[in-house]
Amino acid sequence: DVEAVGFLAPPWCTALAVDYSDAPSLDAAEGSIHLASISTSEIYRSAHLIIFPAYFNPQDSEAKRREHLAHEFVHLALAPLTDWARDRLVGMIEDGTQLHKMANAELLARVESGTQDLARSVMRHQGRLLEGARLKFQRGTP
Repeated sequence: DVEAVGFLAPPWCTALAVDYSDAPSLDAAEGSIHLASISTSEIYRSAHLIIFPAYFNPQDSEAKRREHLAHEFVHLALAPLTDWARDRLVGMIEDGTQLHKMANAELLARVESGTQDLARSVMRHQGRLLEGARLKFQRGTP
């Protein structure tokens, strides 16, 4: 499944570690179950993808699992922008204040919804995107 969406990894990410966790993937703050999570290190040009047990739920389709991985890889691609926004925009507001909590929640909502929209668009056009990537690779063009 990672290979199916790996083309979304940005050029700056030269190393990807994939681990499986047996830890619960329930996010109490969000009230949602995570199938996967990705963290990035732009300085070290790397990312760490963690797959949680809920990813292997037999009731979920392969398409749903791939969409979740695409979502994580879009997070990877957008990490420089979202990290900058969080550091600059939210970082300018005193921590612990109501305004800080609101700004952080607003940023999170916009990042997650934008990421999901991009992931769904990518999955809808995945066949054409992969074919284009194959053709470029065969021709040896960047």
